Amino acid sequence: MKAKQGVLAVIASVAIQLTLGIIYIWSVFQTGIANAIFGGNNAHAAMVFSIVLGLFGVGGLIGGKLVVKIGLRKVVLLGGTTLGIGTFIASWV
Repeated sequence: MKAKQGVLAVIASVAIQLTLGIIYIWSVFQTGIANAIFGGNNAHAAMVFSIVLGLFGVGGLIGGKLVVKIGLRKVVLLGGTTLGIGTFIASWV
C-alpha cells in the first residue's frame, strides 16, 4: 500500500510542477497578444506578465496560509481548479 501512495505522490508532484510552468508559456504568446490587443506595443504586454508574476507570488503566500488551515489536498484542488477556470476564461480573449 505504501508503494502505491509513493507512486501517486510522485505523479501528483510532477503534475503540480508542470502547472507551475504555465506562467512561462507567456513568451510564446506575448508578440501575438501585443499585436492583437496593444497595437504592437510589447512593453504593455510585458506589463501584463509582470502583474501575473506578482499575483503568482501573492497566490503562493495565500496558498501557504491556507494549507495550514484547510490542508494540502484541498488547497491543491482549489488552486488547480482556479488555474483551469482562469485559463479557460483567458482563452476567450
